[in-house]
Amino acid sequence: MANVVAGQFILAKWAGTNNEYVIIHDVSVPNGITFATGTGGTGSIGASVGAVATINTWYHLACWYDSSDQKCRMRVNDAITYVSPTSGALNASTTAAFALGSASDGSGGMVGGQIDEVGFWKRKLNAAEITQLYNGGAGWAFSNFTA
Repeated sequence: MANVVAGQFILAKWAGTNNEYVIIHDVSVPNGITFATGTGGTGSIGASVGAVATINTWYHLACWYDSSDQKCRMRVNDAITYVSPTSGALNASTTAAFALGSASDGSGGMVGGQIDEVGFWKRKLNAAEITQLYNGGAGWAFSNFTA
């Protein structure tokens, strides 16, 4: 992503209390970029980078929920993995629509931001797969990914 203004949804399956997952650039520091999953109702757990993203800088984000410890994880630029400080059961398979660049209900839309490519798996990628996708900062096209 580039040119991201704080407080905007990057992708979401998130609307009101019908929340499954979200990646947001949060205006409230120390959150910054946050990946969160819903736990039912208005509850959520999330992993945050702890700083607002640098404008005009691309970031590679690999985000996942780990059912073994019920925590969210987000790996940024194949370097640092952020882990949610709390845990909770995933609110899976909600009826909220999947959305890019806004919340599922159309709110929180991105202004001036860019999303290059999105891949979605219904399984946790291993460290080698995340490194392959990052490709030394050049990115690896989803269509080339064979795992």
